[in-house]
Amino acid sequence: IDKEGGISSEDCADFSRAMDSILDEADPIENHYIFEVCSPGVERRLRLPEHFENAIGEKVRVKCFKAVDGKKEHIGLLKSYGDSLVIDEDGKETVFDKANVSICKTVFDF
Repeated sequence: IDKEGGISSEDCADFSRAMDSILDEADPIENHYIFEVCSPGVERRLRLPEHFENAIGEKVRVKCFKAVDGKKEHIGLLKSYGDSLVIDEDGKETVFDKANVSICKTVFDF
């Protein structure tokens, strides 16, 4: 689950409790299962356009299939996402062809 401002463990517990009776009544899975609720995490993988749009201004790690500017991994602030992905790497704008991006994740500095 996700929401503006982030998810707490209490949010996960509340959602799980709310879904318990719905799942018990619907019984969608014949076999025994465990239902887990979690947030995408602080270093979340960006997959969908809305993930990228929500992460604009955040620090991201971009891993590429082919090197861009001599490197396959780049870290910077996500500036835009549209026809291409653009990050600011220490004041230098780097543009990525979306087809060349293997993984893009937010970065959390501990």
